[in-house]
Amino acid sequence: MYNIVCFFLRQRMLTFLMLLLGVFSLHALNEQEKLVYALPETYPMDTLIDQKLPVEEQWWNSFEDPLLDSLMQVAMKNNWNLLIAHQRILQARAAMRSAYGAFFPSFDLSAGWNRGRSSQNLTGKTLDNDPYASYFNGTISMNWEIDVFGSVRNQAKAQKNNYKASRADYYASMVSTAASLGTAYINLRTTQRQLEVMANNIITQQEVVRITEARYKAGLSSLLDVSQAKSTYYNTRANIAAYETAETTYINALAILTGILPSDIRSVLLRNMPFPKPERLVPVSMPAALLRQRPDIRAAEYQVASQSASLGVARAEWFPTFFLSGDIGVASKEMDQLFTKPSLVWQIAPVMKWTIFNGGQRAAAVSSAKAALQSSIDSYNLTVLTALQEVDNAIAGYKNAVKETVELRIAAAEAQKSFELSIDLYKMGLAAFINVVNAQQSLLSYQTALVSSEGNTLLNLIQLYQAVGGGWDGSLPE
Repeated sequence: MYNIVCFFLRQRMLTFLMLLLGVFSLHALNEQEKLVYALPETYPMDTLIDQKLPVEEQWWNSFEDPLLDSLMQVAMKNNWNLLIAHQRILQARAAMRSAYGAFFPSFDLSAGWNRGRSSQNLTGKTLDNDPYASYFNGTISMNWEIDVFGSVRNQAKAQKNNYKASRADYYASMVSTAASLGTAYINLRTTQRQLEVMANNIITQQEVVRITEARYKAGLSSLLDVSQAKSTYYNTRANIAAYETAETTYINALAILTGILPSDIRSVLLRNMPFPKPERLVPVSMPAALLRQRPDIRAAEYQVASQSASLGVARAEWFPTFFLSGDIGVASKEMDQLFTKPSLVWQIAPVMKWTIFNGGQRAAAVSSAKAALQSSIDSYNLTVLTALQEVDNAIAGYKNAVKETVELRIAAAEAQKSFELSIDLYKMGLAAFINVVNAQQSLLSYQTALVSSEGNTLLNLIQLYQAVGGGWDGSLPE
């Protein structure tokens, strides 16, 4: 009779569970509808943009710089932010395994020997009544929560999505690390090229000083020409200090990103390396595909799923919890009889716990879980919009930087011609020295601006790669 009643109650509970899950599923579906965005089909087309999939993961290989490739490999193994993110993955994975462990019963083993004395005032003061008693025992206890209303299942689901989110966060850190390292490297190379421009102009200006001094000694010019030539020369030399400081700053930044001491990497970074070509065709993923390419969007999506499962846990607190407990073991006064059949002891105890009233704590927990879910949805939507904005900004920045570089190349070439003409006319006494000074300053200004523009073009290109989610390959360290 007892078995029949249990079977009937179990069938009723399962039927009620299926109805409840259906209601929860409809609610979750309604919540998920808030995630849908009417995304644009494509980005504005341009000769520099090629919309195709997949986006190149290791975008730095296209720069054809072996040193940059090596730095990226070292950073992916030694970068401290990545190492910290990897430890978070291990923590989340352990929490997920712990949550899944709640699906199974827990067993405890206890064994020992007990000896005690009873009060003879309670048992009676007789000579035959021995107040001392001792016995051996060994017991295996079991406790199992029967997941009728999905509390354990939703807890496991929440931890699983937290684990997936931690992996996505790691990949987002990879994207950020690759972009940061690429940015620091391009800034370093740009600074070194600026130093080269300064060095070349110093040589030219030193020659101009020699010419003005020779003309002054020959009585063909005034001391003012010499003074102006020297002021231009020493002003250019003075600017070198700022670029050398910047060079050290970028070397230190690269050392931090690669997890290497600056003294161990400095000699390698001071080598003269070719500057990558700024203009290139860039693959950009479609806006809808961008949602699956960027790991930060994936992480936000997993957080929504985790909060949705946490809401299911909070709602399950309104319903009773069922446990199945039991013990089996042996107990005997004599050790040699401990494992005989008469020593066997056992019990089984199905238990139901149901909180009838707790001062509104369950309602507050559900409200808090709903707010957390809505917050994660809002965060997801913000992440999507931010991603689209970053891609649009990066595309515009890269295209305009390329245009600027092309124009500055022409300007720098014309400034070189202007300087050569001005110095030739000055040597022949057909032009004032102020024309040479202006030409020198213009040449230096246009050349440094050109180098900065080429570097800025590459920086915008790196931002574009970062915006479309390039820089991770889905692998994890050992």
